[in-house]
Amino acid sequence: MAGLTTVLVLSRLRKLLLSNWKEIALVCVVIAICLWGWLHYRADQQRQEDLSDAREQITYLQGEVRKWQGHYRAVSSIRDFETARDRQALTDERRSCAARVAEARRQRDVIREIVTREVPVDANNCPVRGIITADELRNATGG
Repeated sequence: MAGLTTVLVLSRLRKLLLSNWKEIALVCVVIAICLWGWLHYRADQQRQEDLSDAREQITYLQGEVRKWQGHYRAVSSIRDFETARDRQALTDERRSCAARVAEARRQRDVIREIVTREVPVDANNCPVRGIITADELRNATGG
């Protein structure tokens, strides 16, 4: 009995479809156009949202770049200052070292002069002790 009912329903549906096929085709076309329009509208909305998100991301990243550039400039400035300070300290140390070396050489020459000075001898050809004056000693020791 159920099979017969199904056959009758399908038969009536077939007759209905065959008799109203133009109206059904028109409804299908209208539904397709509406569906296409809705999909196009939805895709356009999605593009607009994506574009808005991309613009926000660009703005955020530009801010990050500005921050990074500020930090870089600050670090570069500090590095330049420290480099100049270190170079100056090195130059000062070289000058100080050169001055100490020059003073040591001068003291060496004075001591050499004192040590290699010809020793005076007396009538018996015996060496006579000589006195090194306080000025000579101060001059030799840099004091």
